[in-house]
Amino acid sequence: MTLQSDPQIYTNPIIHEDYSDPDAIAVGDDFYMVASSFAHVPGLPLLHSTDLVHWKLIHYILPKLEFLEGSSDYDQPRHGEGVWAPSLRYQNGRFWVFFSTPDEGVFMCSAEQPTGPWTAPHMLKKVKGWIDPCPFWDEDGQAYLVHAFAHSRSGIRSKLQMFRMSADGRELLGEGQIVYDGGSVHPVMEGPKCYKREGKYYLFAPAGGVSHGWQVVLRADHIFGPYEDRIVLQQGNSEVNGPHQGSWVETSTGESWFLHFQDKYAYGRITHLQPMQWDNGWPIIGQYQQGQTAGEPVSQWRMPVTHNNNNPANEHSSEDQASNITSMQPYSLYEEQIQLLDGATQTFGSQWQWQANPQPDWYATDDEHQELRLYACPFVSREVGLSDKAVLYDAPQLLLQKLPSSHFTATTRLQIAPKSVTEKFGLTVFGRTYTYLAIEQNKDQHYRLSLTQGYNDQDAKGQALDHPIEEDIWQTDLHDLQVNPSQPHISNPIYLRVSVWLDTKQVDHPAPASTAREDQIPVSILHAGLSQFSYSLDGSHFIDIPHIEPIHPGHWVGAKVGIFAVDLKKRIEPFELTSDDQDTIGYAEYSTFFIEQQH
Repeated sequence: MTLQSDPQIYTNPIIHEDYSDPDAIAVGDDFYMVASSFAHVPGLPLLHSTDLVHWKLIHYILPKLEFLEGSSDYDQPRHGEGVWAPSLRYQNGRFWVFFSTPDEGVFMCSAEQPTGPWTAPHMLKKVKGWIDPCPFWDEDGQAYLVHAFAHSRSGIRSKLQMFRMSADGRELLGEGQIVYDGGSVHPVMEGPKCYKREGKYYLFAPAGGVSHGWQVVLRADHIFGPYEDRIVLQQGNSEVNGPHQGSWVETSTGESWFLHFQDKYAYGRITHLQPMQWDNGWPIIGQYQQGQTAGEPVSQWRMPVTHNNNNPANEHSSEDQASNITSMQPYSLYEEQIQLLDGATQTFGSQWQWQANPQPDWYATDDEHQELRLYACPFVSREVGLSDKAVLYDAPQLLLQKLPSSHFTATTRLQIAPKSVTEKFGLTVFGRTYTYLAIEQNKDQHYRLSLTQGYNDQDAKGQALDHPIEEDIWQTDLHDLQVNPSQPHISNPIYLRVSVWLDTKQVDHPAPASTAREDQIPVSILHAGLSQFSYSLDGSHFIDIPHIEPIHPGHWVGAKVGIFAVDLKKRIEPFELTSDDQDTIGYAEYSTFFIEQQH
């Protein structure tokens, strides 16, 4: 874990991990945050902090994704679907989370305690294309819900719709009303968050697109409008492209802060914290010059003043704040992990997620040695392509986690017991284009190591694809990897490693014509991260594989790193495994997965 060099100062990003669309609240002197999880399981992460800077993942609200009763839709990967842009509120002694799935509808869960138990998702509206719902309870007890639209599903763009809602959050009342249309002024407006201050209603909403947009605040005397608009945060001369969707948090000491994400391409949507002030009824976020209405993201700032840290209030104004800050390293949510499993509970560490709802046939745990056994289960492929080989992109049983920083290594130790030449076991950096290092057994019963590149949208030459493909770009026979003499059914250990670092080359990415403003400058975005795999038979001497590959994000998510055991024999029809099938399925035993951050 990276430590602060000055306890009075923090550095952005406060979380260098892919927690997209953050929404945060204060409950007394505690802060809670939720984020999008899309189709990864468990879903809907809940984080906790006592100072708005140091966060810990404490719970997942959705242990599985099942939004329509009896549905098994999320038992297979549905990249980019699932939970979009949740909102978190505390009302009448309960925590409330509202979220949408773009193809099923709008849902609500609630709990008395942040760690649950949470109610099962309750559907307020079965509908396609309603996204980013946010509840609001007024002083008179009347509840409301505001949401945006996904143009890809609804055909509606840049509009915000408001409903009256029952006080228990279970029913929308009457017809909705469009309260704001961003049109060409604030195109692609989405992610509204509703607040009230000194008798006026505010909608905080980003516009302009994830990579090139800006933060807008709408203000009205009545919740249904009419609303006036103002840009309150934009990239300006900072290195923070976007800045995108987020939330206003007010501490018990009366300070205002704004959490938002920045799209960092392969690394996902990382979290920033901005100071926030009020001027004549309008918020000003970030660092600003006198007379400006829109701030710019700060790279460093003083810590929030809370009753938990008793930091003295900073005496300097926002104009000269940055000159009084010393250099430090950004904080990371991630702690270095040596064991795959929690020693007390024999469950996965909270950083791990599956590609779909997990099945009991996929894995087993060894209580004594804290090892994880992953079975090379077959899976259903998409019915496209002429190949008889499945691809990793369609596999639901990938066990993955977010990239923890710009520069790190991930190392895992495993032993394999294959039963078929189509089974593979290994380590992957996974996105829409992905790379994996895998061990397999050939027809001569010898072990082989191969590096494979997978393509989903387009191939290595940029040609469009209508189905995923894979190609081996390097391989070697592992003549020195032998069967374990004390366990003749399983191999000796092998260590797989991937090193990830940030490409420092920059290019200008002008905003798309459909979302650009005349005064908007081109956004300078760092290229994708880079990766190189290596392996070792003794855990000390690693052999680099002579390929450096770019890292690409997934569908609405950053790239992930993780482990797998799969059978890549193609199967198109659904099937169920029997007890007899289990005897024919190979497996790998993973004993460690170690992340080491580089600075």
